[in-house]
Amino acid sequence: MKKLPCPEQIKLSVVIPFCDDLQSLDRSLDAVLAESKRFGSTEVILVDNGSKLDYQSLTHRHEVRIITELEKLNSPYSARNRGIEVSKGGIIVLLDATCIPRPGWLAAGVSALDEKSADIVGGEVRFDINEESSTAEIYDALVNIRMKESIMTRQVAKTANLFIRRKVFEAIGLFAEGVRSGEDVGWTSRAVEYGFRLEFSSEAVVVKAPRRLREVLRKQWRVATWQPRIRRAAQGQTPKRNRVKRSLPRLIIPPGTLKKMMLERDDDFFSQFGHKIFQITFLHNFIRVWMFAGNVWGNIKLRKAKLVGRRV
Repeated sequence: MKKLPCPEQIKLSVVIPFCDDLQSLDRSLDAVLAESKRFGSTEVILVDNGSKLDYQSLTHRHEVRIITELEKLNSPYSARNRGIEVSKGGIIVLLDATCIPRPGWLAAGVSALDEKSADIVGGEVRFDINEESSTAEIYDALVNIRMKESIMTRQVAKTANLFIRRKVFEAIGLFAEGVRSGEDVGWTSRAVEYGFRLEFSSEAVVVKAPRRLREVLRKQWRVATWQPRIRRAAQGQTPKRNRVKRSLPRLIIPPGTLKKMMLERDDDFFSQFGHKIFQITFLHNFIRVWMFAGNVWGNIKLRKAKLVGRRV
C-alpha cells in the first residue's frame, strides 16, 4: 500500500461505516463529535455502504464528511477501506455505527497507544443490558465482541472499537475487499505476525445495544458461512482430514462452560444473569448447531466457486 497523506493539523481520523440504522448512527455521532471537540485535531468520516434511507439531514446537522462505497455492498471492510484512503490522521480510529463512546474514549485510546508502545489498541465494548433484557440479548453480550479476551489470549481484535497507527496500514495494506464478516480478526492477526504490537484498553470504552434473537441468528449465520473462506485465505489449502476435524466441533456444551465465562468477566455479569444460565445455555447450543450448518453451507459455496473457477 502506498504512503497515505498525513497533514500535521489532523491527528485522528474516526472512520464509521454505516448502512441505514440512522437512529444508532445519530446517537453515535453525538458522542463522537463531543469527544472530538474535547480532544481536538480530529476528523470524522462516515462511509455509506448502500443505505436506502435518506441520511442527508442527519449528516448536515452533525457537519461530518461522508463518502460512499456502493460497489461492494454489505462489506463494512470495503467501506472502512474507502474511509482510510481519504483519511488524514496519523492515528485511524475504526468505530461501528452502533457503538456509543463514553466520555474520555478518544484520549484513553491514544494514551494506550503511547503508554503501551502499541501499534493497535482495542478498546472495551460494553453491552447495554439489564434485568429486563431477553435471553438472546444477554447471550449476545456474553459471547460477542469479547475484546479483552480476543486480544489477551488470541492476539486478534474486532473493528468495533479499534485505534490503529497509520504505519500499520502502510506496511500490511488495507482489509480484504468485499468481505462481509471476520476480516477484522484476519487483518489484526496478519498485523501481529508482521511484528506490530496489539494491546487492550479498558479505559477506551464504547457501549452498544445487544441484538435481539432474529438479529443474533442472522449475524451468527453470516459469520459461519464466511468462516471457510477466511480460514482458506489465512491458511491456504488445509489437508482434508484437518478440515473435517475443524468442522466438527463439540456441538453441545454444559451450563458450567457458560457459567465459567460469566465468572471470568470483570463485571458482575454472573450475579446479574446467572439465574438465566439454563436458558442461555439452551440458546447457545442451538446457535452452535445453527453455525455448524452455516459452516457446511459456506464450504459448499466455496467448493462450487472453485469448480466454476476451474471451468473458466
